[in-house]
Amino acid sequence: MPPSLPYQRSARSGTSTSLPWAAHASLDQPECDLLLLRKSSALLAALSSGQLADPAVLLAAPLHPTAAAAHRHRAQFAAQPGPPVRLCQFDATRRASLPATRESLPVLSAPIGAALACVAALSARGEAAAAWRRLAAVDAHSTAWGELCLTLVYAAPPPPADEWHAAADALRAALLGSGAVRRAVVVCRSRRVRRVCGGAPRLREELVLRDGLALRYEQPEGHFSNPCASAAARVLEWLRGAAAAARAPDLLELHSGFGASTVALAPLFRRVLSVEVARALADAQRDNLALNGVDNVRVVRMDTRHLAEWLAREAAGGAAEWQFGAVLVDPPRGGLRADELRLLEGFEHILGVWCNQEAMLANLQHLRRTHRVVKFAMFDQFPFTDFLECAALLERASDGQGS
Repeated sequence: MPPSLPYQRSARSGTSTSLPWAAHASLDQPECDLLLLRKSSALLAALSSGQLADPAVLLAAPLHPTAAAAHRHRAQFAAQPGPPVRLCQFDATRRASLPATRESLPVLSAPIGAALACVAALSARGEAAAAWRRLAAVDAHSTAWGELCLTLVYAAPPPPADEWHAAADALRAALLGSGAVRRAVVVCRSRRVRRVCGGAPRLREELVLRDGLALRYEQPEGHFSNPCASAAARVLEWLRGAAAAARAPDLLELHSGFGASTVALAPLFRRVLSVEVARALADAQRDNLALNGVDNVRVVRMDTRHLAEWLAREAAGGAAEWQFGAVLVDPPRGGLRADELRLLEGFEHILGVWCNQEAMLANLQHLRRTHRVVKFAMFDQFPFTDFLECAALLERASDGQGS
């Protein structure tokens, strides 16, 4: 078993000891930097004690901090009935609901902060009343570009459609009038019900990397996107440098989502095969590739078993169409599954991004049998939580034995 980090529960349980932001005594930059130092020190110690990476690689590993203020572009809140409606987070340690306001949560992006203020103000005045009836939760998703999607989750049944749309229009008008939101979409979700007010439920994002490369995306509502745009840009910059060092003809990408990494890395390869199971994300990725003028990517929906069978047939065919010298993986919080790890063993280079460092430790414990870590980096994608985003470049050991 890989060494365990002292402050986390098992990644397999899907739980964490993290507290919501409202439970922290301070959300300022010194506290953010101190928590990052603790997380990164514990991780480096675990990697070293487990002999999962060479000490020289760990000493050279960059640590990318995040500005504490207004960094968070994803947030979820429980709703308590009013008036006014009270949005809150649950502190499992105190077993209490803590209020969520723009003033108490300076970590939230400006559009999400504006949303908290608008919900409080409108519900206190009795306006847009249909939007607050049977409201159970609010999911907020914003972008650095300034767009906002506010998903209102209801206990069934939701308000009548005509009343809800009128209330959603009033909420959108307040959001657009706040000065913090360029475009606002309001979504109703309940059992077997989904309504949208404000156009297509995709948000525009634009990231400009330090080398001047501008990346444009549309992020679909209800699907994963990185919560911190600045950290996401730093990860893409690191990945581009590591991909250039791998010098591989073609790239295989697993868990490719809506194409955040695909768009950034595709210009560095002859061709890319991008694998994403979710239809909505695969469709969004094709649109994002076209939006960025990327034409050397094939997007497929395929599970790991069928992918492994296809790769085996490709290898047995002799003159293979694809020459995969590298594979990119960005798994969910639970990390890579056993079948995915077995698939990776056959690649010369592995580029990996993990949002849960404990899951990464378990994955590296498996991959050390065939590969060794040659580059490593840490990113504070999740300030004020237990989690630390990590990226690694692994190459196959010449003697067949990893680190």
